[in-house]
Amino acid sequence: MLVGVAYWGNVVRTYPHEGAISLAAIARSIVADGAFNFAAWAMIAGVAGTIAPRGVASSRQIALTTAIALMCVVPTRQATIAALLTLGLILALPAGTRQGRQVAILLFGLAAEMVWK
Repeated sequence: MLVGVAYWGNVVRTYPHEGAISLAAIARSIVADGAFNFAAWAMIAGVAGTIAPRGVASSRQIALTTAIALMCVVPTRQATIAALLTLGLILALPAGTRQGRQVAILLFGLAAEMVWK
């Protein structure tokens, strides 16, 4: 969720607004970002409950989550790209589920799209 908020925050922040930011301006920036990105985040949100680990978090999970959260706080595209790649790598590890690897592919695609722009 943190990476999604950082991603869409960057989309709204970097969109050329004329005047104050309103709901209409936010909607324009989301539509201008493209259908692939919106659909990818919709698919990620749809399977988020199935890829979340169950039980008590390990110290490794806590450390990685803290690192990703700190990257998401920095309001730059580079930090968001790094957070997308880090989360994708975590989900793509061999111990991950099939849905986790599918989400990782979407995250890598979103990071590549952000690099491309």
